[in-house]
Amino acid sequence: MVSPEEQVLQEADFFLAQIGRLGVNLRAVIVNRMHREVLLHGRAPRRRTVASILRKLGASPELVEALVNNFEAYQALGRGDLLRVEAFQRLVPSGTALITVPNLASDVHSLVGLETLHGYLFAEAAT
Repeated sequence: MVSPEEQVLQEADFFLAQIGRLGVNLRAVIVNRMHREVLLHGRAPRRRTVASILRKLGASPELVEALVNNFEAYQALGRGDLLRVEAFQRLVPSGTALITVPNLASDVHSLVGLETLHGYLFAEAAT
């Protein structure tokens, strides 16, 4: 299990190399706490589109500005996470599943939390 942070993925790359040297068959890698870029019709929404939606919802100009800035920062996190994980995936042995789990609102410390994770970890098995 890794996170999409650059330093963590570098450590995971080292770990993959060690596992390979030992001849261990790695079945899966789980990337936890992924931020996902929001796409509409395959494209990231423009700043003015997001601002327009917020204004229609009644947000003040100051709140619109703050929320749009926050949205753009989250979008950048999502793009960065995806690019780093795509690069890392090229290092993962073929035949090894790479499963992503989004950045959840809270940490998992209960059976209910584990049930939430189940949907991400075993999504392919359910289809």
